Amino acid sequence: MKGVDDLDFFIGDEAIDKPTYATKWPIRHGIVEDWDLMERFMEQVIFKYLRAEPEDHYFLLVS
Repeated sequence: MKGVDDLDFFIGDEAIDKPTYATKWPIRHGIVEDWDLMERFMEQVIFKYLRAEPEDHYFLLVS
Protein backbone atom coordinates (compact mmCIF):
# COMPACT_ATOMS: atom_id res chain seq x y z
CA MET A 1 0.00 0.00 0.00
CA LYS A 2 1.29 3.41 -0.93
CA GLY A 3 1.84 5.99 1.76
CA VAL A 4 2.87 9.57 2.30
CA ASP A 5 6.53 8.63 1.76
CA ASP A 6 5.73 7.84 -1.88
CA LEU A 7 4.70 11.47 -2.44
CA ASP A 8 7.94 12.83 -0.98
CA PHE A 9 10.15 11.68 -3.87
CA PHE A 10 11.89 13.74 -6.54
CA ILE A 11 13.93 12.92 -9.66
CA GLY A 12 16.51 14.88 -11.68
CA ASP A 13 16.48 18.68 -11.60
CA GLU A 14 13.50 18.58 -9.27
CA ALA A 15 15.65 16.69 -6.73
CA ILE A 16 18.60 19.05 -7.16
CA ASP A 17 16.32 21.98 -6.29
CA LYS A 18 15.61 20.36 -2.89
CA PRO A 19 18.92 20.85 -1.00
CA THR A 20 17.44 19.65 2.31
CA TYR A 21 16.70 16.18 0.92
CA ALA A 22 19.12 13.26 0.91
CA THR A 23 20.27 11.98 -2.49
CA LYS A 24 20.01 8.23 -2.99
CA TRP A 25 21.23 6.12 -5.88
CA PRO A 26 19.32 2.85 -6.53
CA ILE A 27 21.93 1.72 -9.08
CA ARG A 28 25.65 1.37 -8.37
CA HIS A 29 28.17 0.19 -10.94
CA GLY A 30 25.33 -0.84 -13.26
CA ILE A 31 23.64 -3.07 -10.66
CA VAL A 32 20.31 -2.31 -8.98
CA GLU A 33 21.03 -2.37 -5.25
CA ASP A 34 17.76 -0.92 -3.94
CA TRP A 35 14.78 -2.44 -5.74
CA ASP A 36 12.20 -0.54 -3.66
CA LEU A 37 13.77 2.78 -4.63
CA MET A 38 14.09 1.63 -8.25
CA GLU A 39 10.39 0.75 -8.30
CA ARG A 40 9.48 4.21 -6.99
CA PHE A 41 11.75 5.76 -9.63
CA MET A 42 10.11 3.78 -12.44
CA GLU A 43 6.62 4.66 -11.21
CA GLN A 44 7.53 8.36 -11.27
CA VAL A 45 8.98 8.04 -14.78
CA ILE A 46 6.00 6.12 -16.18
CA PHE A 47 3.18 8.11 -14.59
CA LYS A 48 4.57 11.62 -14.13
CA TYR A 49 7.05 12.09 -16.98
CA LEU A 50 5.77 9.73 -19.69
CA ARG A 51 2.14 10.14 -18.59
CA ALA A 52 1.53 6.54 -19.61
CA GLU A 53 -0.94 4.02 -18.27
CA PRO A 54 0.77 0.62 -17.84
CA GLU A 55 -2.52 -1.09 -18.71
CA ASP A 56 -2.30 0.49 -22.17
CA HIS A 57 1.42 -0.07 -22.86
CA TYR A 58 3.89 -2.92 -22.55
CA PHE A 59 7.16 -2.27 -20.73
CA LEU A 60 10.26 -4.43 -20.92
CA LEU A 61 13.24 -3.56 -18.74
CA VAL A 62 16.53 -5.22 -19.59
CA SER A 63 20.11 -4.74 -18.55
